[in-house]
Formats: sequence, C-alpha cells, structure tokens
Amino acid sequence: MISPTVVDYKKSCGELVREAIRLPAMYYRTLSEFEATLFGHRFAFQDLGVIERDDAFNLRFAHWIYEEHGEPAAKGCAFAISRLAESRGCEPGELFAELAEEFLERW
Repeated sequence: MISPTVVDYKKSCGELVREAIRLPAMYYRTLSEFEATLFGHRFAFQDLGVIERDDAFNLRFAHWIYEEHGEPAAKGCAFAISRLAESRGCEPGELFAELAEEFLERW
C-alpha cells in the first residue's frame, strides 16, 4: 500500500476545487458550504498524518487572498471572497473560480 503525500493532498484538493468550479451546483449552494467541504477534506488528510494544519488549502488560500488582494480572510475564504466580489460588482462564485485557479497555479 502506497502512503499518500502532501503532493497527493494538493493534487486531490486541486481536482476537487476545479470540479466544483466546473460544476458548482453539484458541490455547493454557497461558498461557505464548499469551504466546509474543504475543511473536511483537510481533516481526512491531516488524520492520516499526510499534512499539517498549515499545509491546508483553506489556510494557504486565505493567506494568499490577503497578500494578493488585501482582503482579510480571518472569517474564512468564503467571507473574504464575498466581500471582494461585492466591492468589484461581480458574483462570488465567479470570483472564487478566478481566484482559486490563480492560486492553484502557484500552490
């Protein structure tokens, strides 16, 4: 049996996020719901000892949103993206797709 690695986590997480972007209605009604799904995904890999909390998509994405776009994400990525979308006059789901793709390219 092959043990999963951090690379496997990132790949799995990236696939999950990209599928949710492609078919959002299948994965969530609100970004907060999808954020909760990603927390569960993280916990599974964390329980296996594959990743540490600091390696998690949610945490890294939140830090990146703040660093790149100046929006604090202490209340979570979904909240930060909703605020950014409101200030930019766009839909949160569309902005999530744009930001997540950009982030995944660098992560």
